[in-house]
Amino acid sequence: MTESKNTVTVIVEVLVPRDLNGAAKAYHRALQQIGRLYNMQLGGRAARAITRARENRAWNEIVRILAGCADTLPEQSKAAFKESLQVLKGGIYDLYPLSIASADEGPGGIELILGKVFLSSGGGEGYYSGVAGICNREYEQLVRGYDDHMPLFSGHLSWLETQEIKAPE
Repeated sequence: MTESKNTVTVIVEVLVPRDLNGAAKAYHRALQQIGRLYNMQLGGRAARAITRARENRAWNEIVRILAGCADTLPEQSKAAFKESLQVLKGGIYDLYPLSIASADEGPGGIELILGKVFLSSGGGEGYYSGVAGICNREYEQLVRGYDDHMPLFSGHLSWLETQEIKAPE
């Protein structure tokens, strides 16, 4: 039986707040590096495509790329971003989010999530993955309204389950 691994890349154009352009470019380069790590993993250790040393160098390059944009960030995001970079320097064993808020274009911002996704079958096998995008808070108030009324909705569903359902004649 041959096992295949698939790669999916989806690019969606979005408008990035002006004050986050430098960070967006760094995020893009970090995702390209994640793609290289993933491709090395597909080659496997047996094929010598990836060694622990190569993997660590590639990961450290991601940290270096991201650190390069830290000084271009809005003041309210710098400290948290630099703290996140310290965590990333220690290596990654799960998915890790990095968020940067825009200072001058509303409550928006950009996010990067990168790291390893581990297979549910166990054995500790994991593959590098990443995604970046803009924060869209447009529907938060709507979702909060539904959450506030959830007990009412749940009660109504429970009541419906007790009713006899009749087919239309």
